[in-house]
Amino acid sequence: MSSFTRAARGGDGSGRSLAFALAVLAVLAASASLAQSPFALTNLGADVRSSDARIDGRGGWGLAESDTLIPSFHSLAGLPGLRQMVIVVSGYAEKVRSEDGAASRNTNRVRTPTLRAAAPFAEGRLVLSAGFQGLRGTQYDRQLDTVFLLPDPADPLGAHVPYAAREFFVREGTQFQVPLGLSWRVAPRLSLGASLNLIGGVMRERVNVIFDEPVTTDGTHYFLTSSEVLEDEL
Repeated sequence: MSSFTRAARGGDGSGRSLAFALAVLAVLAASASLAQSPFALTNLGADVRSSDARIDGRGGWGLAESDTLIPSFHSLAGLPGLRQMVIVVSGYAEKVRSEDGAASRNTNRVRTPTLRAAAPFAEGRLVLSAGFQGLRGTQYDRQLDTVFLLPDPADPLGAHVPYAAREFFVREGTQFQVPLGLSWRVAPRLSLGASLNLIGGVMRERVNVIFDEPVTTDGTHYFLTSSEVLEDEL
């Protein structure tokens, strides 16, 4: 009567798993080198605003690095080399608490999503880019009860008397920018980029003071416009 013992296959299985994992990594690396990656995390935790002279259309020069896996719009001269159209959508929000010895304030900011797109032409040597970003888009008002010392209508040359009033602060309007870019690879080691940054929209701030008394003969309240600012650029 003969007997036998099965050999353990744990080592053989682990070896096959390792070989399979290496093969998968090799395929992924090869595919990434042939085309753009559809997945990328850029500007994580940062506000995606250009802050770059070449993108803002204010001139400037410098070195540019071409990265076809994760295209960056912070240097337009680095965009040549794209193999397919790329679209980047990014949002940003933050909460800031300011505090001093007298008061504290909480500020919440949520920006509209930033959109950037680039399309390659001439086998990637020419790239056209465009985008859209809402810079400011707020509308709110604040009311504060206050007291002003003004001349007495019955005795204009006499001492000032207190008048109760309400101070209104109004902020409204929207501003946005549309960056347009052109990138061209002149030589294998020389690329040029030009941009035009269009900014539109109007932002208005107004401070009004409305007095509860005295009242005019037609029954309306006196009011005072202490300031009004109309801003059409950054």
